[in-house]
Amino acid sequence: MERAITRDGEGAKLLIVLEDMPPAFRDWPKRIPVWLGSAYRAKMANDLSIWIRTGQWPLQTDHIRIRESDVRRWTDLQFEIRRRSWVRHYLTYEFRRRQGV
Repeated sequence: MERAITRDGEGAKLLIVLEDMPPAFRDWPKRIPVWLGSAYRAKMANDLSIWIRTGQWPLQTDHIRIRESDVRRWTDLQFEIRRRSWVRHYLTYEFRRRQGV
């Protein structure tokens, strides 16, 4: 997990990029764009098959498992979600500091 806090005209911004996160049902694309390439599609198919067989999303050996609900709980009091998106295999969040905090 990489974190960065910056300031701009709108106040503090927190960026979090998470790897090895299982996609929520709403995150699965209707189709995978061709430009993502066969390696991306193969990895997604492999990860999905592991998830179906084991009930756990694959996790690299040097990573720790963090649930998306934990991230939201940790940030909820001081930050609001401005953007949540997937960039290839990475779940990315942009938060802004809540007013008055």
